[in-house]
Amino acid sequence: MRPLLAPPIAPKGHSFYFLYFHYADSWADPGNQTPPAAWGVTDDVSFEEAQRVAALLYGYTKDFMERLTAAGVTAEWVQIGNEINSGLLWPLGSTSNMENFALITNEGIRAVRETSPDSKIIIHRSSGGETDNCVNYYQNLINAGVTDFDVMGLSFYPYEMDASYALECLENTFTRLYEQFCKDTDREIMVVEIGSNYMQYDGGATRTQGHNMIVNVIKLLDAIPDGKGAGCLYWEIQNYEYVDQRPTIVWSAFTPGENLINTIPVTGLALDTDSVEMEINDAKALNLTYSPTKPDITKLIWTSSNENVATVNSRGMVFGVGEGTATITVSNYAGENNEYTVYTTTCQVTVNAATAGLKNGGFELGNEYWTFAEGNQGTAKISNSDNTLDGSWSLHYSGGNANMNISFYQDITGLIPGVYKLSARVMGDNISRRCIVRRTSCLR
Repeated sequence: MRPLLAPPIAPKGHSFYFLYFHYADSWADPGNQTPPAAWGVTDDVSFEEAQRVAALLYGYTKDFMERLTAAGVTAEWVQIGNEINSGLLWPLGSTSNMENFALITNEGIRAVRETSPDSKIIIHRSSGGETDNCVNYYQNLINAGVTDFDVMGLSFYPYEMDASYALECLENTFTRLYEQFCKDTDREIMVVEIGSNYMQYDGGATRTQGHNMIVNVIKLLDAIPDGKGAGCLYWEIQNYEYVDQRPTIVWSAFTPGENLINTIPVTGLALDTDSVEMEINDAKALNLTYSPTKPDITKLIWTSSNENVATVNSRGMVFGVGEGTATITVSNYAGENNEYTVYTTTCQVTVNAATAGLKNGGFELGNEYWTFAEGNQGTAKISNSDNTLDGSWSLHYSGGNANMNISFYQDITGLIPGVYKLSARVMGDNISRRCIVRRTSCLR
């Protein structure tokens, strides 16, 4: 099995230790929670089987912690599982079996409490920018009886060169988690994995942009009321952020009081179009380019001249609200003291009455117009996401390592009889999949 013991960056002369239990023979993450082979976990998802496996997990965790303590090492934080969005030890402890999941998780917590009572317990999930999903996840855990933990640990990997929208979503997550779970309690929030390397240096962010993203995350953590922002850890910084055995500029983001770097400022902005037509309840993305191509600070300010006609979010996604015209304006961030030159560009949006056809094809309106079929096998949800093709929302589906059969649909009325083409894009890994579009009769 794979426990990881990592010393995070700490003040000189002080060592912290952070222990990740993966409870797997290899990596465990949102797409992989395969039980250790030695535990003999099968497809039996009965509560009796969960009790047997929970006892094994308890014994393993307690033995490891006792050995650690005997060696004179006290972990400041201990994580029960790694990125356990959909549970752990699939299928036995998946979130589709919350009673099992809660039992197994609580036994891991109990083992740590008994052997290292000063360690803080972390429950860790990925995609910290998915606010609703994060809040619902911890609420569901608490409802299932997993209450004895100290820190809500989040992963945060923005995939875009401009991390502005992802940072806004992360801030919303912090706000909601604090209000619902941390206020007037001892519970804290931590970003336990962050990485600018995932922002794709060749086609995405520079290291300076990665540095600035992390500086912004640390500032957001510092702004959580009552000091509930517990810290920020880079995932494998010594692996990704060294060049010729020297640390890159990303490292300096963790220096106390570090500020944004703007040695390559914005000198111009341009949208790919100066006018857009759309319908009510439609959503369209405006694509922006910078001059130079990769300035250090890419934070943007988007506004609409008439929000009764069209609104726009911080990702440049325009939503049709009512018939009429509106001007969308985008400007670059001026800095805390207005020290940066501001450049502005605009697009005129015309919103027309809605016509017949597929609605909310990009899922930017959430669940609007879509219905999930009864009896789906696996889990599916439409939610904001860090890894969409474009826009901010996508359809997520998961079956753990079990079979999956998910249907969702919308009824379309008012079409003229004829042949229509519906296309979709699907992304995933580690499992084979088919995407089937069923054609039914046209209703007028």
